[in-house]
Amino acid sequence: MQKLFTPYELAHTQTYESLAGVFAVKEAFIKASQIKLSSWHEIEVYKLSSGKPAIRCNDIETECCDVSISHDGEYAMAVVIVQLLRCR
Repeated sequence: MQKLFTPYELAHTQTYESLAGVFAVKEAFIKASQIKLSSWHEIEVYKLSSGKPAIRCNDIETECCDVSISHDGEYAMAVVIVQLLRCR
């Protein structure tokens, strides 16, 4: 758990299903942005005051990302859209 999730994520996520959603966001972000990471901790998933999920990552301007997490029973999925053209 400590290898995949930051201390913030572990403190603010209460169920295994929600952690699966956080992991899905990280995986989707890596695929969408095509960045190489040395640690899962380089990406952190958090919630805005509105409740919308968001991403912190040092290598990319994450305000150019849209994040959606969905749960259905024991399944979790995430979609991350990285709008690189708008950021450059």
